Amino acid sequence: MAEPKRVVIVGGGFGGLACARALDGTDAAVTLLDRHNYHLFTPLLYQVATALLDPSDIAFPLRRAFRKSPNVRFRQATVTGVDLDARIVRTHAGDEIGYDALVLASGGTNNYFGNAPLAEHSIGLKTLPEAMRLRNHVLSCLEEAEQTRDADERRTWLTFVVVGGGPTGVEYAGALDELLDLVLGRDYPSLKRSDARIVLVEGLDRLLGAFHPKLGRYAEETLRRSGSRSEHRRWSKRRTARRSRCGAARRSTPERSCGRQVCGRPTR
Repeated sequence: MAEPKRVVIVGGGFGGLACARALDGTDAAVTLLDRHNYHLFTPLLYQVATALLDPSDIAFPLRRAFRKSPNVRFRQATVTGVDLDARIVRTHAGDEIGYDALVLASGGTNNYFGNAPLAEHSIGLKTLPEAMRLRNHVLSCLEEAEQTRDADERRTWLTFVVVGGGPTGVEYAGALDELLDLVLGRDYPSLKRSDARIVLVEGLDRLLGAFHPKLGRYAEETLRRSGSRSEHRRWSKRRTARRSRCGAARRSTPERSCGRQVCGRPTR
């Protein structure tokens, strides 16, 4: 009897999970590898980052997904290398996993377009730890703003710069606006909603550049009505811990003092 074909899938995101499910119940011996033991529903990360959802609401255990599978096995591991000639996947633990077919679905990272200061000083929104860090930092900014008596410093703590006008940046800016509406003046009595600013910075001439222009205009108008502001500027490499400088998409080059930047840039 022939040995079952060995299939190794690297990544438990949408692509890897769909592939493993398609092979569930077949005669293939499937090994699903991921550095985390959960599947992350990334479209709702922005809601975790604004405390609208708990982390467990968008993280599903991968072991549970294939608990009853006769041929799909999950292993939590970080892949460190692939030997294409020997058909071997190497992991951080020193294991070598042989395969007949290899599926690479490891996902991507935030694309900062070579802007090292932006990568250093902003918080991405691509992983669950990033979303939780961002949520905690925003709440810390509100606490700092509540305690200070200096008006300029308060405005700094209540200014949030979102870099990237794609779906992630637009959704996060809208959800952050909703959070500020909910807590300012109620949980933080000395803070007014009018004191807080959300600035959405996009290098293109409109939001949601990958979609129809009408959708981008609608998103921009909706954010403007809620009090957020979008600015179409190139992002320069002049950046300090709490001061941002936007480049010359317009003649003026304003600097923004802010509590924290959020980076919702495209994936690479």
